[in-house]
Amino acid sequence: MKNKKNIPGMVEWVITDGCNYRCSYCSVDNYVKTVGYNMKNSDLFIKQFIKYIPKGWNFRIIGGEPFSHPNFLDVVSKLIKAGYTISVFTNLSAPTNQLKKFLKITGEQLLFFKTSFHFEYNDPDIFIKKINNLRKSFFDFERVSVYSVALPEKLDYLEKVSKKFKKAGMPSFKLLFLRDKKKRFYKYTKKQKNIINRININSSVNREEVIDFKKEANMKGKMCDCGYKYIFLYPDGKAFRCISSTSSKKGYLGNILKNDFSLYKKPSICQEKSCYCLGRRMINQFQKIYE
Repeated sequence: MKNKKNIPGMVEWVITDGCNYRCSYCSVDNYVKTVGYNMKNSDLFIKQFIKYIPKGWNFRIIGGEPFSHPNFLDVVSKLIKAGYTISVFTNLSAPTNQLKKFLKITGEQLLFFKTSFHFEYNDPDIFIKKINNLRKSFFDFERVSVYSVALPEKLDYLEKVSKKFKKAGMPSFKLLFLRDKKKRFYKYTKKQKNIINRININSSVNREEVIDFKKEANMKGKMCDCGYKYIFLYPDGKAFRCISSTSSKKGYLGNILKNDFSLYKKPSICQEKSCYCLGRRMINQFQKIYE
């Protein structure tokens, strides 16, 4: 691996709170999903990114649903021109022609294309067909992955869905843990944990990410790159070292739109009592590209 200091970092950017889905199991309140569409600060964000975020960093754009943002493709284009790479996490509800425009704009600057399969809105066969259509445009399909929420009562169904994706040549289906409105993980039974790990361990892209449930929230006191090589950014410009610190406020980095933002100069010790380690995992996943 290259010298760690030379490995680019990652900005996980909630570009909009707005979402066109209202999944019953979502950890975000529905009233939040009606805001954030009409962002008027797109150009200011780009200007501030150039000022504060080193070139070569990856922007992992999430939401809400990022494609619902009216200036999404324009923002992506400007980020690439400014010297950044792109990743996206989408529910794949955007029209196919819009998705293909995104793929054309990003080209080889697209590092990860992550999709979320929501069984309350999607049929797996239709979802697979849409991805197959996009396969013709995506330059590196090995970095396309599909995620779904591990709803306890739907685990048997989701295991069947995962087999459908694998049969279709997409062995990258993975389950994410259900969380409540306070971001706390659902307490799965031993049987449910076994199903989740069985699905995830069969995912060729995510084999190394099978979860040890006993260690899920145990990062306090350990060194972490969050805040140094990773930040979590909200639509209003507020930045945090990781998603866990958005609740405790211990990792607030300032508002990037108001010139009071700064990155850590080196890794620091995690201060969170309940660390979800999402930032740490994203850093690890991103750094594998540079091995």
